[in-house]
Amino acid sequence: MLEFWKSTGKKIKILTENDTGRIWNAVKTKYLRPHTDIGYSIFDAVVFSSMVGVDVPDSWRWIRDFLKDDSIILFFNKDMTEHFYEIENGSEFVEFYDECGVIEFYITNWDTDYLLGYNHSQCLFAMGTAVEWLENDERYKARYSK
Repeated sequence: MLEFWKSTGKKIKILTENDTGRIWNAVKTKYLRPHTDIGYSIFDAVVFSSMVGVDVPDSWRWIRDFLKDDSIILFFNKDMTEHFYEIENGSEFVEFYDECGVIEFYITNWDTDYLLGYNHSQCLFAMGTAVEWLENDERYKARYSK
């Protein structure tokens, strides 16, 4: 994956073990059920009551509107890689994901203010500060109009 990203000429960096540990512990504390054994998918451990999701194929492309040009932390299920990555321009992730074919991903920022993810069921989910963004997105509203 890192090789693919670098081949695009865009900037990506592997987080140090300390930074990875700090981010992972914060994500677990804020967004995952305590004492949950994480099996195949991190998604299976999220606190569903604090999550908003949408089951629209390719909804992962919507995240460009939330991420804009901000720095992001990208990670995957452990069977893919245990590395966490920093991408300087989060909106570039959409181009990368379109080409790489990874099934599930998770995105946060350095302060873990939000958790965005796209799972094996083609569901985009948002937690933390990303909830308000997704709930107010016109595509989300169109899908779940009342």
